[in-house]
Amino acid sequence: FTELEYSITATTTAINGQTYYFRVTNAGTAINTYSIYASATLAGGAAAPNLTQIHYRWRNRDGYESEAEFKAATNTPILDVGKNTTQRIRIEVSNEGAGPSASTSFRLEYAGKSGTCQSTPTSSWTALLPFGAVGSEHWQMIRSVFLTEDEPTTNVTVQGGLPDEEPGFKEGYVKESSSTGPLLTLDPDQFTELEYAIKANSTATSGQTYCFRLTDNGTALPSYISSAYPEATIATGRVSGTLISAIFDTRNPKGATLNSIIWHGDKPLGTLVEFQIAASNTSTPLSWDYKGPNCTTAVYSPLGSGFPLAVDRTCHNNYRYYRYKVILWTNEEQTASPRVDDIVLNWSR
Repeated sequence: FTELEYSITATTTAINGQTYYFRVTNAGTAINTYSIYASATLAGGAAAPNLTQIHYRWRNRDGYESEAEFKAATNTPILDVGKNTTQRIRIEVSNEGAGPSASTSFRLEYAGKSGTCQSTPTSSWTALLPFGAVGSEHWQMIRSVFLTEDEPTTNVTVQGGLPDEEPGFKEGYVKESSSTGPLLTLDPDQFTELEYAIKANSTATSGQTYCFRLTDNGTALPSYISSAYPEATIATGRVSGTLISAIFDTRNPKGATLNSIIWHGDKPLGTLVEFQIAASNTSTPLSWDYKGPNCTTAVYSPLGSGFPLAVDRTCHNNYRYYRYKVILWTNEEQTASPRVDDIVLNWSR
């Protein structure tokens, strides 16, 4: 046997923390057998951060940042999303590394799903169009009456919130005007939550599933959990939205005679405006029972703006308190929606 000794050094191109293995050859040709490889691991250098998109959850648009309920469970896609309807998405980012992150400007991006969200090419991701801007982007930021641009987020606990991936929560921010946020840093063992109000534009593809991710102003984060890409599938055909009125008090203890309903606004071709009415002799019934013609769950469908429609007196008369439900339907292509400016219930004492 023989023994060979070498004096070597790692060059500046060597990778911190990398383990390297060594062998001897016959001028580049492997010798017959290797039983042990010499190895050396370079020092790790500065502790590295690892910002990871780790959880998400779709929310209802029924409350402020700390109180709105959730539309789906953690890391669960949503289906039948109507175009031009407000959606809220909350995403958690965790520093899974050993060092503090650099200042990061988180930006929300989308891509049409083909295969898996994780396999989507870098060139396919697009920033959401800012609120009020005009463009061909499929998704856009949208203002919400419950949110304020760049207000800090809290560690929400409604319906269990999102899982706390690390011990320390750091305030994130809410976005409704721009998809790009202010600079934020995360220390090791910290996580943050970011919330966005968004909508699918008319240019979105019906039936298409879209993926969402956060980047550092266009540069991908170090890590994405495969199940943590939010997904939303656009509905096909008509979609609807519903509004329930405040309580109307006729101030007649013996009840009133409800005569007709009329609305004013705009009804583009192919769209629908429908109503149901609920009545009660107490302002706080256990539940409001909304009805249409023949006291059924059918709907009243006025011909259009300014056309009064008589209501069925057999199920709506002699009550003191009333509420209405208005249901707005898009056209089949989801390119047009009705607009209701005011609604009048006509009654007599």
